[in-house]
Amino acid sequence: MKLQKTSSFIKDPIHSEINFSSQDAWLKELINTKEFQRLNRIRQLGMSYLIFPSATHTRFSHSLGTYETARKFIDNLNIKNLTLKKRKTILAAALLHDIGHGPNSHAFEKYTNISHETYTKAIIGTKGTNIYKILVKNGVNPKDVVAVLDKKNKNEWMNSLVSSQIDADRIDYLQRDSHYTGATYGEIDASMIAKRAMFMNNQIVFSTKAISTIENLLVGRFHMYEQVYENIHTIANEWIIQQVMSRVKELYKMGYKFIDHNNMLEFFKPWLDDKQFTIDEFLRLDDWNFSCLLDSLKYEVDPVLRLLLSERDTKDKFICLDYTKKAHQKALAKAKSLHLPIKYNVDVIKHKAICLYHPNKQPIKIYNSITNKIQNFDELSNLVQKDQFIKKERTLLILNIKLM
Repeated sequence: MKLQKTSSFIKDPIHSEINFSSQDAWLKELINTKEFQRLNRIRQLGMSYLIFPSATHTRFSHSLGTYETARKFIDNLNIKNLTLKKRKTILAAALLHDIGHGPNSHAFEKYTNISHETYTKAIIGTKGTNIYKILVKNGVNPKDVVAVLDKKNKNEWMNSLVSSQIDADRIDYLQRDSHYTGATYGEIDASMIAKRAMFMNNQIVFSTKAISTIENLLVGRFHMYEQVYENIHTIANEWIIQQVMSRVKELYKMGYKFIDHNNMLEFFKPWLDDKQFTIDEFLRLDDWNFSCLLDSLKYEVDPVLRLLLSERDTKDKFICLDYTKKAHQKALAKAKSLHLPIKYNVDVIKHKAICLYHPNKQPIKIYNSITNKIQNFDELSNLVQKDQFIKKERTLLILNIKLM
């Protein structure tokens, strides 16, 4: 496919420019929909801004960055016989991959048990949404876009470009989150990774010259999880949000009469009634009205809500630390003596292992020009040797500091 010159661009601090050639200009129709614009009101890192004050960047800017990263890969790979329809499908999937995120991102998923993938696929694949109409109008089958996001597209390379151990999503969020949090772990040479990518045997592979850059990405992601994504203060803040919403639902079921001056609970009525949000109801949810809800709940007379919301920054109210049986038993005994409701003052949470590299989960492929063979990354990396992968499981104890 012959590359075309950029016809327009959007300035961006990570990529300098988000570029749209004439063949990609139709994607701006998707960007201008109400479904996509809502992402301007969803923070990329949820509650992390309470710990990293500059981390107020949005799912909107990250989605644009994921599109740009995918575009660079496609153009650098220069895949022969790449049809315009396939190009449109993969770039639409990259742009829309996070469109189903709710308020506070992953915290929302925990208290509602609704994954963002569920609504992402619904918004893309349901007739009547603006996204669906624009895709169809431009010759893109919404089912093909959903298949890429589900890793079920018959062209495996298309799936891997959006979701794998070295994909457009990961490459953008590591750089973007590093920039806005001030943490330097996610600084990677993304342009080098794209330049060292090749299309061979219907898959994306990398030259041996990219190994050290890929190692840096894997290590950077590992440390970003430890220091940013699973920062103990952020975990505690998200836990408070979950407990607030748990208490709200508990009170609602008990028939409690909320003051709710601004009628903010109406946004969450389906969830309170144990029903699914319709797409229109879901699209009303964002960080703005959720923050208004939390502010409104501060005026409720319920003592549990007042405890949880009197101090949004948990440093003075709650603490998160590595679990020990002794500390847990001590906190439980003290909560009982102080007549504090245990489930809103003490909790044990388990976090999944952080793995540097998954050898059996869409392994990164390296083309070894010396042997003229395609090998798995762990066979050639000096850092990530076979059967030696860093994992770290954590069990955490969250408690009211009165129980220390």
